[in-house]
Amino acid sequence: MNFLNKSLSKVLFVLFSLAFLAMLLQPFTNSGFVEPISVIILAISFFFVLRWIYQKLSTLNQKKLKIFAFVLIIFIVLTEILWAMNGHAELFGDPWHTQVQAERLFKGQTSWDIWILQYPNLVPLVGLELAFMKTASFLHISFYSVFYTYNIIISSLIWILIARLLWQKKPFLSVFSLLIIFCSPVLSGFLVQVGYSDGLAILSLLIIVSIFDKATQKGRFTFLEFLASLIIFAVAYLARPNVIVSLVAILIIGILAYWKKEKYLNVWKICLYMAIAFILGIIFAILANHLIAKSIGYNLNNPHVFPIWNWIYESLNLKSGGEWGPTDRDYTLFHIGYSSSKAADIAGIINRLKIYNLLLIPLFFIKFVTLWSEGTFEVGSDYTMFNYRYNWTHAPAFITENIGSINIFWEIVLKALMALLLFSIAYSLLKKKKDLTSSYGFMLLIIMGVSLFHTFIWEVKPRYQFMTIGLLLVVGLLSLDSIFGYEKISIFKQDFNWKKFIKIFVPVASVLSLFSMSTIMQLQPKQKIVVTAQQHPADNYGYSKDVLKISPKETIYQEFELSTNANQIEWQTGTTGPLTLKVQKNSSKNWSDFDSHTIKTENTTADQVNQIFNSNMSAGQYRLAIYNPNSVTVGIRAMLNPIALDYPYLIKLPNGQTASLGFVISQSKEVSKYPFVMIFFFAILFLVINIFIHKW
Repeated sequence: MNFLNKSLSKVLFVLFSLAFLAMLLQPFTNSGFVEPISVIILAISFFFVLRWIYQKLSTLNQKKLKIFAFVLIIFIVLTEILWAMNGHAELFGDPWHTQVQAERLFKGQTSWDIWILQYPNLVPLVGLELAFMKTASFLHISFYSVFYTYNIIISSLIWILIARLLWQKKPFLSVFSLLIIFCSPVLSGFLVQVGYSDGLAILSLLIIVSIFDKATQKGRFTFLEFLASLIIFAVAYLARPNVIVSLVAILIIGILAYWKKEKYLNVWKICLYMAIAFILGIIFAILANHLIAKSIGYNLNNPHVFPIWNWIYESLNLKSGGEWGPTDRDYTLFHIGYSSSKAADIAGIINRLKIYNLLLIPLFFIKFVTLWSEGTFEVGSDYTMFNYRYNWTHAPAFITENIGSINIFWEIVLKALMALLLFSIAYSLLKKKKDLTSSYGFMLLIIMGVSLFHTFIWEVKPRYQFMTIGLLLVVGLLSLDSIFGYEKISIFKQDFNWKKFIKIFVPVASVLSLFSMSTIMQLQPKQKIVVTAQQHPADNYGYSKDVLKISPKETIYQEFELSTNANQIEWQTGTTGPLTLKVQKNSSKNWSDFDSHTIKTENTTADQVNQIFNSNMSAGQYRLAIYNPNSVTVGIRAMLNPIALDYPYLIKLPNGQTASLGFVISQSKEVSKYPFVMIFFFAILFLVINIFIHKW
């Protein structure tokens, strides 16, 4: 057993060391290129700052810690509410498709989005969002009121459960975790704004670990814990089937405990019971999925369903680095019918395995590094950054004008923080004899289980690792004593003078980092600034059949608000005839014509329409006046009575219905992701760090 435990510890040490290096050094992220030297400097700085906070918190009594924890939880929840109220970027991809399909079902339509037909794993989400719409209708509130409330509850429960797990180990670490979460609002932002299945997966994994931790402490596994494990795992499996790695993890721990059952008699039995609960949970989830599909009229055996082999085929694409891509999707689509596409995908997998041969080794390495390449785990951009820009329905001027640099800033900060946590885990595995037959080992195995699942089997993207963020924070903070508890950290040489090295390295690195930000980092693509947008109401993917009729000489109006300057209007709504577009500004409660343009006839779907008009507009309240100068009625492709739409200004029709057009209002000039203000901020920050290092 000792041999197995030591061998597994060494494997985990290597894997977490690779994750640490990828997080620290890999500069490419979905938000842009991150200046890597700045990440190293901040990681070193975080070591000293967090160690000081760690030491101060460790001296507080439980009463003070409880007060701090309560206050931080309140602030975190308030931050999440502010996220929901003050900013929203239009979604795309899976979350958007599920919302649109739920809206169709709510309105009594029987047609199915082809995307949902192809990916049946999205059916539970469609069912959930349909339930949100029915709840909203019953309570006479908007869909997004229910959607955001649900997401805030899930997000808050995640942070509370992290704090609770740590409180049971070391109470001061509970406050420490909440402080880190409060200072990392981008993590909550994704869970609140996008939701998707990540929140449920993160929460479920934390609950599963909590059940295991409590059972091993008591030395017994109750029926209620068995039932809870079954239900929670079933929910997790419905949300993210790759949670099956938890089953593998619990079996590994069970094997380790069995080989020394005289010491771990109860542990291996608990592992066995949990494994049985997980297996039954999978069966329960499959049955639940069939019931959900049946209740909403979805055919799980429809001919458009993508075979699971498609994701494995995608994962073996060396050109894409194992990430999803339209080429591999089109390959599957070209082979019509489930049997044909399945056979084609299997043949493609065999062919790629033969062709790549030894090249599979660098491919797997690239995929592993991709998972650990972003400190935000892609939550700042996935499903919200569409064609390298954010289509804000509403947001403060500071965010819309600086979203590119804001994303880069959080990547630098969180890459440094996550690198420090990964280093503490790796160092703990190296220097301390960790007993892996514990909740600590269980968490390590789940975290790396997800990484290895996507490295060797499935397609990959950084956000897939985000489902382990809760476990990573818990196990990372529990490992901090391995680096904060010692005066010296020895890795290579016992007599290496780290203090002298850091005093030389940091000043030199600061200069190089600022130089890199001012030169090399300026070469990357600049950020397009969208001030306000409304694309999806016009059904940007081309499925909408809604047509709004405009009678001769009639005018319809849709208001919009600019939080900052804009000078470009992208018209993305199809029409059956020419129309006049007037931009009107609200001045002293009076609407006056500001600009006028002619909309050309384009009777096609929104994704095929993109007429650009120049109009210099300052911050303020405006509206689009769409006038029909023709002698005949003109149809305009708008979305009627939209539900899955977080846009504050809709067209109010005489019959009491609402509608919305498709447009993007932006700045024509793109901006640097490393503006002067950001470089100046880092210059001041590096100066402060260097003064501190010099006095150290």
